[in-house]
Amino acid sequence: MKKSAFDSEKPETVQGAQLQGEDKAKGVIRLLQEGHFKGVADLRLRINFHDELQAIHSEKQNDLLQEKTAIITEGLQEQVQGLPVDDLAETESPLSAFHDAVMNLFPQEGEKADPATVLTGMKDAFTQLVSSLQTIAPASNAEPEDTPVEQVESEEMILNQPVSADLADNISPLTTALAELEDWFAAEIEELQTNINEFSSLPPVSEANGEGAAYSKFLAIYNEMWGITESNGQEEAETSSEGVDTEA
Repeated sequence: MKKSAFDSEKPETVQGAQLQGEDKAKGVIRLLQEGHFKGVADLRLRINFHDELQAIHSEKQNDLLQEKTAIITEGLQEQVQGLPVDDLAETESPLSAFHDAVMNLFPQEGEKADPATVLTGMKDAFTQLVSSLQTIAPASNAEPEDTPVEQVESEEMILNQPVSADLADNISPLTTALAELEDWFAAEIEELQTNINEFSSLPPVSEANGEGAAYSKFLAIYNEMWGITESNGQEEAETSSEGVDTEA
């Protein structure tokens, strides 16, 4: 049976329509990211393209997580290499174990890491790192430091070691350095936590534009889709259009 001109062109026509639809969707998402829509129109488009926006958000958040984690890992290596130990080569194995543990927190290519899992895993890996570093002999030429008892007690609580009267007057430089290392790491993790929580692939939800009940209706749907509750909806809408929570 001979095909008509319509039959021969139909697949191309359908494919062309699909491509046009994809291009249109990309255009709308780009405009959403640039904040071109306001009020109900903004909310409706965010709801209509929820799956696409969620995928974009997840991918960009994962990129941010990997980038910041690599920076922390590199910075940690520099910090450890400055510790007053007798043989820096002994820090290589604990550092390597930390690096491997962190890398294992990220799934294979094509999958996204869970921010809360990564943050908790990094804290656990760091605890193991400090435990290993405590077993390394301090530098033989390092002079003990006179340290106030209050500071020693704080440092010893961090390192989970008992405080003695002798140690209060004669704390080793390595103990002090490890306490400072823990302070540094805690600050880095807190900053990463903040970056992840405040990350958004979209600008804040626009305010109502005289649309009253319609705006409230679509805002409720939007908040439900992103898991934003009434109690924190306003705050999360201002700081993150996706309402991400990664508290470990």
